[in-house]
Amino acid sequence: MKVLKFGGTSVGSLEALRRAAAIVRQELPAGGLVVVSALSGTTDLLLEAIRLAAGGDGEGALACHAALIRRHEGLARELGLEAELRDAWRPLLEGLGRSLEGMAMLGEASPRARDGVLAAGEGLAARLLAVLLAREGLPAQFRDVREVLKSDARHGRARPDLARTHAAAGAWRAHLAEGRLFVTQGFLGEAPDGAPATLGRGGSDTSAALLGEALGASDVQIWTDV
Repeated sequence: MKVLKFGGTSVGSLEALRRAAAIVRQELPAGGLVVVSALSGTTDLLLEAIRLAAGGDGEGALACHAALIRRHEGLARELGLEAELRDAWRPLLEGLGRSLEGMAMLGEASPRARDGVLAAGEGLAARLLAVLLAREGLPAQFRDVREVLKSDARHGRARPDLARTHAAAGAWRAHLAEGRLFVTQGFLGEAPDGAPATLGRGGSDTSAALLGEALGASDVQIWTDV
């Protein structure tokens, strides 16, 4: 069983997504795990939305939210996946809007709230690639990384909890051994209270390696556009 991780530029355009799908088909014919980052530029846009919301500029924050929706919906339209992704993305996008509105009302953004907003980028990208792979005839399914990757509550620089991660990985190991293909988020873990906790810079590569080790993968491949 292999783990493939794709960075933001490797899933950030129509051509990149199609190339990623072809790589998955070639490398994971008997199933495995795909870990993805947010589409290129998404995290920067979310950070700007957080900055504006924390400063009380709800209108500016929601303008960033609208730009994020346009970017993702435009890519879904190019791929012919609008209908399939509409329902998959709706809870994430609606929750993101509510979070930004709440930050703007309070005029502040706690580390926990920041991580909740930042987590949306990887969630959108992972669902997009899972739907694309399924349309390509692969047995792909989105699974939330927080089912397996556990961490402490140091939001923004969370430290993975290896013992809890190993204990939680059993169900995924069994499914992947049956030939299933899971697509999940990089960069994130689950804090003890169930909230998303980001692992900090380089977190997507780190999470792919942690998942590969916990799942007993034969290798972990980090794919980039360079």
